[in-house]
Amino acid sequence: MGAVTASSKPSKAIRQQVRVRRLVDQVGRAMMGLVLILTILVALVAPIQAFLWMRETPFLGVHLEYPATVNREVNDLFLDRTQIGTPVSLRHNDTIVAVEGTPVRNGREVYRLLREHAPGERVMLSVVSDDGRSREVGVLLQPMSPEAVWPIFLIPYIIGLVYLGIGLWVLRRRQGLVGGRVFVTLCASVALALITTFDLWTTHTFVRLWTAAIPFAGAMLLTLALVFPNELGAVAGRPWLRWVPTLLVLPLLAWGQLQLGLDREHIVRAWLIGYGVASFSIMAFTLSQLLRGVFAASPTVREQSRIVLAGTVIAFVPFVLWALDLVNVPLGWLLLAFLLFPAVIAYSITQYSLLDTSRLASFTATYTIMALIVTLGYALLVAGASQIATALFASHVSASNPLLIGLLAFLLVLGFQPLRNRLQGAIDRFFFRSQEEYQERLTTFRHDLTSASSLHEVVQQLKQQVNETLMPTHVYVFLRDTETGDFVAAGEGSRPDTDIRFEPQSGLVHALATRRDAIFLELNKPLPAELVEDHARLAVLRTPVMAPLQGQERLVGWIAVGNKRSGEPFTVHDLRFVQALAEQAS
Repeated sequence: MGAVTASSKPSKAIRQQVRVRRLVDQVGRAMMGLVLILTILVALVAPIQAFLWMRETPFLGVHLEYPATVNREVNDLFLDRTQIGTPVSLRHNDTIVAVEGTPVRNGREVYRLLREHAPGERVMLSVVSDDGRSREVGVLLQPMSPEAVWPIFLIPYIIGLVYLGIGLWVLRRRQGLVGGRVFVTLCASVALALITTFDLWTTHTFVRLWTAAIPFAGAMLLTLALVFPNELGAVAGRPWLRWVPTLLVLPLLAWGQLQLGLDREHIVRAWLIGYGVASFSIMAFTLSQLLRGVFAASPTVREQSRIVLAGTVIAFVPFVLWALDLVNVPLGWLLLAFLLFPAVIAYSITQYSLLDTSRLASFTATYTIMALIVTLGYALLVAGASQIATALFASHVSASNPLLIGLLAFLLVLGFQPLRNRLQGAIDRFFFRSQEEYQERLTTFRHDLTSASSLHEVVQQLKQQVNETLMPTHVYVFLRDTETGDFVAAGEGSRPDTDIRFEPQSGLVHALATRRDAIFLELNKPLPAELVEDHARLAVLRTPVMAPLQGQERLVGWIAVGNKRSGEPFTVHDLRFVQALAEQAS
């Protein structure tokens, strides 16, 4: 036991790694906090600024993109043609350089001079077209139309608030996870870009923030690819590597700010490079989820990656099709599709113990077959009714006949649930037979628990179910020692199954106490950060699966399961089975 105890003390290198990780985590928390505070402040100011601008400023009939360039495509992105209003003589990409002979440098100066005039007045603008030619343009000022302006503000603003809300929800649920904090920072930076989009086309107050938010969001997405659903091996051993994307983007952010003080060509170039960073990060993140979904040793990681991959593809493919001019959909609807991206990641981070793509496939197959049955049944019903009506009354029965629709609804009420249950059961028995066996084992264990008269019997029944079902090399059940408070492996009589014990303040105990899902340690992969200090004891135990036994107020213990004797890897259903046993035994 002395040898084990001595080896369990963290080495100098491990302690140094833990200190570095804590420092890196503190930097990440500080960055997250700053971006969150900035985004919340801008979200509070933006609607007030937009309202004042719409109330006080006559409308040119077009929007001015920073610095003072006409953007006639903005309305087309968010509105129908009927909402755009009267055409004006300003062309797309015209840059306003003077209002009534007074030189202007940016949109704020243009709008300041326009406020000296009333709707219905004609003002003369000096403009330079995108080919470099100068001309004078007379524009009749229009009253600001809320119907033509508010959607341009509200659509990106509301979607930005949803991103921010999703990030805050994840922060509340999983702020202890590195991936959770990076995701929160990503959501805040995307929200900042969306919330300031209207300002880019109008007041130009937050242009510098908007310019920086897009490539910064790309850096956060690249960081998320390094740490979610699990940290890459190199990042786990060298935690500072997770911030390499941010360090690489910082010079680009500084360069972009400098370009905003130059001409239109330099400004657009800075924006395009920011778009490029964001596009590359999306592709890299998608590829990382694909590789994890196929090759990850952890079944939980595979499940998370597949869910996130599906959501990412569904969220971004419509935008790609729109950008390639293959579909004609208002940009507002495409932005709404973007909400699926943070939603699936947030679900994966906060509820990853519940993910089950095979169950989702089962439900999809069931309801697809049900839809085909209902469609075919209704077609047969219409055909049969038409035959009867033709034979008796020489008339035709329409498929929209309310009597047939009512009859179909009545039959669905009577037969839908029984048919769905039978069909679901048949699919599960055919494709997911092992899950049915696990369910039977859980039912047996639940019944056996009612007859257990002591803690020793509960432990023995728990070990028996794990041994008979998964056939591992060994199983330990760690319980809290009432005298010392340490967690020891319960064995026969007073002798523990192993001399290894864990103090209440150890990293493993803390990790298990703050979760209900099982921990899975991948072979030949670095340990999670919170388990690094216990690496020696975990190496001796050789139990890749550990499921917590949660009491009403604190951690009671956990089940530690060794590798399968067959050498087969654990599946997500194996982990769910162990987790379900732990929940029942608790």
